[in-house]
Amino acid sequence: MKEVQEWKLQYMAEYIFRNLTQNPDNRKQLFERLMKGVDIDVHPEIKIQERINKLKQLIEKETEKFDRLIDTYLDKTIDINLYDMFQKKLSSRIEKYKIEIIELEKKCESIEPLEVRIENAKKSIRRLLDINYNGVDDKIIEEFVERIIVHKDYFEWKLNFMNDTIKLEISGKSKKEGFLIERE
Repeated sequence: MKEVQEWKLQYMAEYIFRNLTQNPDNRKQLFERLMKGVDIDVHPEIKIQERINKLKQLIEKETEKFDRLIDTYLDKTIDINLYDMFQKKLSSRIEKYKIEIIELEKKCESIEPLEVRIENAKKSIRRLLDINYNGVDDKIIEEFVERIIVHKDYFEWKLNFMNDTIKLEISGKSKKEGFLIERE
């Protein structure tokens, strides 16, 4: 398998996606495809509340254990040393669960409205598609490039959202002196 210098792949990717994103129809298709891949949880507070409820149940169980521990100590079934050891473990777990509940409640309060989360996703996708500003993001390449075939004197880029194969040739030995020729 022939090795390809990374600058060549990046150079070709910038050329291809810059040209694709300049066409409004292509840009719209790219945008819609990326939006379909975005997983925006409609009700993240439900998952958080479920976790809080689970933690409250764990606190309740640990409290019941603590009550039984006190009973065993009062019945003189265990000595003070054993009581202290178990009491510290139980108290530590209960405290840990309470702290997690507080953190989850704060997280729940800071959840942005669904509309804001959707708009933030759209802004991120627009930034990804802004090839002129920041080059081609690896996420774009992973999402839209089906395969790249390396030939002796040119490269074939097969994109998975178009039926065409784009054939490019780089002349020059470096990015500075190289330029792309689109082949038929």
